Amino acid sequence: MNVLDCIYCDIGKFNLGEGSKEHAILSSFGGRKLSRNICCEECNNRLGKAIDDGMSSQLSIISTLLNIKTGRNKNAPVQRGAVKLGDESYNLLPSGEMLRAKVEQQWETESGKTKFHIVANNEEQALKIIEGQLKSRGKSLSDIEIGTVTEVSQYGAEISETFSLCENDLRSVAKMALTMLATKVSPERLCSTEFTDVVDYINGSDLKPEDIVFSDTNTAFPSQYKISDINHRIFIYSSQVEHLCIALVELYGGFRFSVLLSRKWSGPNMSCCYAIDPVSLEKIDSDVDSINELQRILVNRGCIRSKAIEQLKPLFNYIGELDVKRESKKIIDAAMVKHGVDTLNEHSSEEVFKTIATDLVDMHLKRSRRQSRNWSNKSVNKDKF
Repeated sequence: MNVLDCIYCDIGKFNLGEGSKEHAILSSFGGRKLSRNICCEECNNRLGKAIDDGMSSQLSIISTLLNIKTGRNKNAPVQRGAVKLGDESYNLLPSGEMLRAKVEQQWETESGKTKFHIVANNEEQALKIIEGQLKSRGKSLSDIEIGTVTEVSQYGAEISETFSLCENDLRSVAKMALTMLATKVSPERLCSTEFTDVVDYINGSDLKPEDIVFSDTNTAFPSQYKISDINHRIFIYSSQVEHLCIALVELYGGFRFSVLLSRKWSGPNMSCCYAIDPVSLEKIDSDVDSINELQRILVNRGCIRSKAIEQLKPLFNYIGELDVKRESKKIIDAAMVKHGVDTLNEHSSEEVFKTIATDLVDMHLKRSRRQSRNWSNKSVNKDKF
């Protein structure tokens, strides 16, 4: 069996196909495609902590808003304190549910009788708090004189997020591109000196970042190899004539990068694409149309803030539409419970439809006010530091 050297260190070795699992698109972003012919476990863990964890954290709120499953079949993380409603902070769950970050409670005991007021996310949470507090005080429900519970159920919350990618985030992008290439070339070619610069860059060398990876709004990404507005895509292009190998990386349909993988390419011409929708998991993995001049990409690439925001609009619109569907379902379900309805049909009472219509209108009005107030707050900084 062939024994391979780890491309990121001088020590690690592993059998062909038995190296550490490296995802072409980070697992935390819903990536599924991987290679086991790149690196050892030690380097996977080292680079995961050094560069991939930070990149995952930067875009984790998008993973949560889309409720994606990671490549390791884990739920997206809970975003703590990410949502603002007035002066209050709320945690955002992958299900789209918004939970008050801090539950308010006031307790007062006078002449053996207890009064309380609790502001909670739901009745079940409030009851658990009441039971716990009474038990800790050695009291029971008979000792309660007055008690009020306020459930939080409002719309019009704001999420204000700034995406600012640092140097290590760009190294993570370069590592994704190199991992994708590893699924297309032989391990022997991957370990050659053709990729020394990008490997050194991923490892933390002082190469100028524009020599390897660029947050790129200038390069036109192919429109015909697309699954959705939120898909991840990696294009690999190589040229025998130009001795270049370049990757175009697109995350969540809007974050775009160009990566110089090699200036010493000695292999055949190659043009391929891997794309995946992180929610539906629909995929494309095929050859694509070639690009005539790769050098032109390196000369013209760059990042313009207004273009970056424009490229992200389809992603934000998708998230907004998904949120409307989630909130609408909650409204309908709540109305059905309130009126004791199991199924909505032509025989359902006028009252249940009136409740649904009123609450849906209220939700849309509050959302429209929020959007007109906050679209300008969406800011993206994809510059290098």
